[in-house]
Amino acid sequence: MFRSTSSSRKGKKIDYTIVAIVSILVLAGLIFLASATGQPKEVLKDQLIKGVIPGFVLFLIASFFSYQRLKPFAFYLLILNIILLCILFIPGLGLVQSSGGAARWIKIGPIGFQPSELLKITLVLYLAAWFSNSKMERAKSLTKGTIPFAIICLVIAALLYFQPATSMILILILSGGVMYFLSGAPWKYIAIMSVSAGVICALAVLFFLSNPNSHRARRIKTFLNPTEDTLNTGYQANQARIAIGSGGLFGAGYGRDSDRVSVPKSDNDLIFSVIAQQTGFAGAGFVVILFAILVARLFWLARRIRDRFGGMILGGFASIMALQSFFHMAANSGMIPLTGLPLPFISLGGTSMIVSLIMMGIAVNISKYSN
Repeated sequence: MFRSTSSSRKGKKIDYTIVAIVSILVLAGLIFLASATGQPKEVLKDQLIKGVIPGFVLFLIASFFSYQRLKPFAFYLLILNIILLCILFIPGLGLVQSSGGAARWIKIGPIGFQPSELLKITLVLYLAAWFSNSKMERAKSLTKGTIPFAIICLVIAALLYFQPATSMILILILSGGVMYFLSGAPWKYIAIMSVSAGVICALAVLFFLSNPNSHRARRIKTFLNPTEDTLNTGYQANQARIAIGSGGLFGAGYGRDSDRVSVPKSDNDLIFSVIAQQTGFAGAGFVVILFAILVARLFWLARRIRDRFGGMILGGFASIMALQSFFHMAANSGMIPLTGLPLPFISLGGTSMIVSLIMMGIAVNISKYSN
């Protein structure tokens, strides 16, 4: 899938398309967060201090720090990330912070973060380094490539399942699958992996439904029957759909969503429904187009880059951006069950913002090596 396995020279310019789109999305996020809650000053202060400002600092560092230097440390970064995930299952250490029945946060002093978010970087770096090793040719080997790749996916999925962070499992595994495809794996191995993943997903859904009182089962049932229990388990999904529908073509107007439809978790899980309600199909469509251009640009650069490692990273980041933004928008629209995933660069959340900006910083750095 890539032209060459090595990088020969450094380009002079970064990709300003990525910089422009990311800047617009972050600015749009701050604008809509200010109108999504009843405490705009507190929300904006929290987002700026915990997400945007440190995120842009790390974005700049990542854009100038040669991505090639990350390759020798990719394995160790993933191991460290797995250790952090394991810490979540040891509440006795006093580092675990729970919210909504899920233990996904580690808090060290004033700093709190989600280890699962860090996997978007560490897992992509590791798989990129792993598959780009020309001496091993792992993608073409069943025993050296496909089986070890499947084991890595299962380990990550198991650690995320018990947090629980089901949506993150789908994003990371599917993104890993895209990287596996980009590495040049034979179609027969891709078919085996795809069928196996489909069977596992089907069995997982049946397992979730076997416990009707579980959180996952309620979300699936709400999706299958959206008009049932709209004032309880289906309230969030129902309000999001109504909000999107009430926006019409050009929306109700900025800051006027509270006069129309009340949307819970409007600053995070359902921020897209707020955008659609206030700006209508035109504004929501513009956000969709921005994400589509960003993803397309990353894949385009992945095709042009001379270095296989850099190309794989771009493919992984593009897949994550595409999947997470799609899942968020689709869940808000009622196309899939609610996921609880933030919309990159827009939703409230420090770890998500910082990780997304670091990813784009690395992408900008890699863009210097494109033809």
